[in-house]
Amino acid sequence: MDNEFFLAADALWLDLVNTSRHEGRADRLGDVAAWHRWTRACQLPSGAGSEPLRRVHQVRTALGELARALADGGHVPGGAIDMVNALLARLPGHERLVREAGTWRLRFASRDVSPALEAVARSAAATLAEPDAVVRRCSNPACGRYFVDRTAAGTRHFCSELTCGHGRWADRRRGVLA
Repeated sequence: MDNEFFLAADALWLDLVNTSRHEGRADRLGDVAAWHRWTRACQLPSGAGSEPLRRVHQVRTALGELARALADGGHVPGGAIDMVNALLARLPGHERLVREAGTWRLRFASRDVSPALEAVARSAAATLAEPDAVVRRCSNPACGRYFVDRTAAGTRHFCSELTCGHGRWADRRRGVLA
């Protein structure tokens, strides 16, 4: 795991969302250099000079709204889907996220390496198109990060058992938590 960025969401797009400021946690993408480091940590082509940081933040905000809606069982924001589709349209092969018979589907798979924001959009689309993927918010109140729960029983509650889950378990054992 990278020391600067928490990359444990099991979905690239949620790793991007988790870089935003949250309850005392600083914004991890405060400048172009940080965006470049994040893309390297995720093993993506940087494109740090090709995307204005303002655009990266706009994408992250829209995806944050999408993550919140999915984690809370709310309505998927149309603006987030439009943004994902606009980024997917930049890929060779033009992928598109569509809803068919109540299920999200991804059409026209790309075989090319995609620039960073397009890869993030592809990750969001793939999560929405995966019927068994459940987006959750970490159950540790001090955390608030998002992750994809792919456990068979849907029982994952923490972004990381090591950083959030174990501490909560230890607190319960010591009688600190009910």
